Amino acid sequence: MNILVGEPSAVTRSIEKELFRQNPFFEKVRFARSWEEVLKKVREESTDGLIVDSALFAEKNFDRIILKVKAAGIKTVLFTDKKNTRSAVYGNIFVAERFSMQSASSEMLKEYAALLENLFNKLLFTGAYTDTARQNRPDDVVSASPAAERTDYKIVLIGVSTGGPGTVQKLLKDIGSGFPVPILITQHIDSNFDRNLIDWLNTSTSVPVKLAENGMVAENGHVYFAPADYHLGFTKSTARGVVLELNRDEPLHFLRPAVDKMFFSAADVFGEHCLAVLLTGMGNDGAAGCCRIKEKGGYTITESEESCVIYGMPKAAFAAGGSTEVLPLKDIAARLKELTGRVSSSVRASDNDGCATRIKRFEWSTVDYE
Repeated sequence: MNILVGEPSAVTRSIEKELFRQNPFFEKVRFARSWEEVLKKVREESTDGLIVDSALFAEKNFDRIILKVKAAGIKTVLFTDKKNTRSAVYGNIFVAERFSMQSASSEMLKEYAALLENLFNKLLFTGAYTDTARQNRPDDVVSASPAAERTDYKIVLIGVSTGGPGTVQKLLKDIGSGFPVPILITQHIDSNFDRNLIDWLNTSTSVPVKLAENGMVAENGHVYFAPADYHLGFTKSTARGVVLELNRDEPLHFLRPAVDKMFFSAADVFGEHCLAVLLTGMGNDGAAGCCRIKEKGGYTITESEESCVIYGMPKAAFAAGGSTEVLPLKDIAARLKELTGRVSSSVRASDNDGCATRIKRFEWSTVDYE
C-alpha cells in the first residue's frame, strides 16, 4: 500500500518512518511537512492512503479539509487535537484523537502501526483498492533449522491475527499459483469484513481464495479462510480428501474463529501430515495447537520477531516448545514449497494496552458529513 504521511514534527516523522518500514502492509511511505506539500505529492503520484495530522492546517479549516479529502476519494486517517473526538468514519475518512508518538513505548508504537493497518483494511474493503508496486527494502534474516526430508504433508495451516491482512497478502504472493496442497487460514477478523478480505486477496494475489463452507472439499492450490464467528475444523475422510467443518462452539481465548481450534482439529485428523505456520498477532492463540501438531509428528513454522508486526502468538508458541522452525516472513513461502516438494532445497531462501485504548478499538459507525 502506497501511503503519504502529513506530519509537521521532524521527530515524529523519524519515528514513523522506522515504524512503517517494519510493517509489510505499508509498501511505500512518503512524508510531507505541510498541507501544501501533501496536496502537491498527492497530485504527483497515485496514493492509496493518507495519514494526516490536523496540526498541518488551521483549526478553522478543519471542516473544509474534511470535505476536500473526502471528495478526493483517498482513504484517510485524520488525527486531531480535538478532545473527546468520537472515532468515526466519514465516508473514506477516519477521524480520531491524536496519538503521541514521542512519549510512547516501542510496544505501543508497534501496536499503533498494527491498528493503522487494521483501520486501512476496513477503509479499503469498503471500496476499490489498486495494489501499488512493492518497494524493496531489507528484511532481517533469522537462522533456520535444518531442512526436513519429508515432503508428504497433506495440508498447510496458517494462523494470524494483528497485522494479518498485509502479512498474508505478501505470503500468498510469494507462494503463487499451483501449490500442491490446500491452504487453510484462521485470521482474527471482525464480522462483515471477511468477504471483503477475500475479494481483496483474490484481486491482489494469483492464488484462488475462498471463505470456507461446511462440508466443502478443499482443493490443492486453493486458500480457504475461516468465516467470521465460526471455528474451522476438519472431518475424517480418506475418500474425499480434506473436508472442511464449521462450528460455533464456545469462543476459545475469547476468539471465534480461534487458531487453536483449527490446529487441534487438523492434528487429530491429519496427524504427522500437518504443516502449520503461526504468523504475527497479539496473545497466545495457536501456541497450544502448535504443540499438539508437533506431538503428532507434524511440522510448525513460527514467524520471527524481526518481521512480526506484533510478536505475540509466535513468541508464545516458541516459548511453549511448539515451534519446529523460526523464519522471517520473506523466507516462509520458499520453505513451504520445499517442505511440500515443490522446490529443491538447493534453491531455498536464505537459511541463515496504551495505544489501543487511545484509539478505542475504532468505534466503527458510518456518518453522513453535513
